[in-house]
Amino acid sequence: MTFNHVVRSSTLRWSTRQGRRSAALLFYCPADMGKRHKQHSKPARHGKTDKENNSETQLRKGTEMIGIIGAMETEIAGIRERMTAKKEKMISGIKYVVGKLGGADTVTAVCGVGKVFAAVCAQTMILEYHPDIILNTGVAGALSPELSAMDIVVAEQTVQYDMDTSPLGDPKGYISGIGIVYFEADKEATAKLFDILVRHGNKAVKGVIASGDRFVASDCLKNFITTEFNAIACEMEGAAIAQVCYVNKCRFAVLRAISDGADGEAELSYNEFCDKAAAVYVDVVNEFAEQYGDKNL
Repeated sequence: MTFNHVVRSSTLRWSTRQGRRSAALLFYCPADMGKRHKQHSKPARHGKTDKENNSETQLRKGTEMIGIIGAMETEIAGIRERMTAKKEKMISGIKYVVGKLGGADTVTAVCGVGKVFAAVCAQTMILEYHPDIILNTGVAGALSPELSAMDIVVAEQTVQYDMDTSPLGDPKGYISGIGIVYFEADKEATAKLFDILVRHGNKAVKGVIASGDRFVASDCLKNFITTEFNAIACEMEGAAIAQVCYVNKCRFAVLRAISDGADGEAELSYNEFCDKAAAVYVDVVNEFAEQYGDKNL
C-alpha cells in the first residue's frame, strides 16, 4: 500500500491504492508550483544576521569537545576502549558515553543504521553536549576503482544521493530549505585526519562521500552515484550528520574505512571485512583527539 499526497487549495487529502510497490508521490496544484520554484531560487534566511551566526560559531568552538558518531557498535567499540573517566547517559534509546580520549573531552554514540537515526543522534548530541566538532566514523562501500578493502576515505564533501526533487526542477541531492547539494566538511579537521593517516602508513583518499538509506550492492546504483555526484565512497549516515551540523553551525568531518566494493559481491566482502576495517582508524582517531586536546587543531 502506498499513499498519494494530493494538495488542493491548502487542503491535504489522502488516498490509497492496492498492489503498487512504488514510493509515495507528492502532487501540487499549479498555483503553488511557481511559488515553490521561486523559493528554491533564493533560499529563505533563517532570521539571524551574519554577526549573530559568527557569534554562535565562536561560542560552539569554545566548548572544546569532540563528538564521535558511528552507526554500529563495531564502529565505535575500539574508540571507547581508549577512553578514560567514562560516564554514560541514555537519551531516546541511544547511549552517549562521555570521557577523555587522548586528553580531549569526548562524547561518543552508536546511532543505529540509516539517516534518520544518524540525524536524531547528532541533533541530541549537539543540544546535550555542545561539541565543537562531530566526527562520523565507520565503514563504507568503495565507488572509486582506486579504493580497496581497508583503505580509508576522508570526506571533503558529503551528499545525500537519495534526496531527489528533480521533477520540480531541482538538481538531484538538493536539500530544500537550505538550498545546497553538497555539505563541506571542516577543512582543518579533514587535512589533519589525512595527514595522520598518511603518517600511519594508511592508504587514504579525499573526496565526496555519498549517503543514502540503501546498502549499495549493485553496479547500476554504484554507477549512478559515481556519475551523478562524483562520489568515491558510499554509506548510510554521514551526509545526514553533516546536514544537522550545518543547521547548528557545528563543524564536522567524516572518516570511513572501506569494507566492500558496493557491487554484486558487496555482501560477502562486507561480512568479511567490516570488523577489520572498523579497527583500522582507531589509532588515527586517537591521535586526532590527542592533537585536539593539545590545542593543535
